[in-house]
Amino acid sequence: MLVDDDHTHLERVSADPEVCRRWPGFAAYCRHLASGLKDAANRDLDAFLAEARGGDAAERRSFTIRMVDAAADFSRPQELIRFLLFKEIVRPALLAWMEEMPGEAKPCIWLARLYDYRIPDGREPKDYLEIALVREPANPVAARDMVSLIIRQAINNQHELPAYFGDPADDVTALGFAARLLSFAEDQDWAASRRETIDYLSKIAGEAVENAALA
Repeated sequence: MLVDDDHTHLERVSADPEVCRRWPGFAAYCRHLASGLKDAANRDLDAFLAEARGGDAAERRSFTIRMVDAAADFSRPQELIRFLLFKEIVRPALLAWMEEMPGEAKPCIWLARLYDYRIPDGREPKDYLEIALVREPANPVAARDMVSLIIRQAINNQHELPAYFGDPADDVTALGFAARLLSFAEDQDWAASRRETIDYLSKIAGEAVENAALA
């Protein structure tokens, strides 16, 4: 179910002049989806995908760039980039973009963000973000996403203390990396909040390392 902000963003995409001019079928899809007309939206999407499959790679790349830029405003980007769209158009375009533009972080960031669809390719979100940060070490979006991922992983590893899932030494290392990445954050309030979380999780991971050494 769409949250209010995502509903508003979907309506905005449906009315975007560039989207309406270049991809009218997708604009219709967004308009019907925002209106709750799912059957009509599905028909629009099927028709758009059939047309896009027959188009050229450059046009699919242009569409993908426009969509990931729009999806950045969504609380759940998957509300705009649904599974079939990702599988058939967006993912192949992102993979080609990543291969052909080895200095750009954006395609790697979005392959990580849309990993929920779990199309196996041998890489995890962390792998894509690591590639992004090799390409652009100070990229604030890649840094923020990596910090969030490391924090989530540490919380998951510590959620049944005193049992610790995985090697706490790995979390000590990862959390130290996350702390360094905070220097690239654009939102300093966000960075300060995450630093507190990282310090707390690091303390627990460090104590687990010490306890393991004494066992």
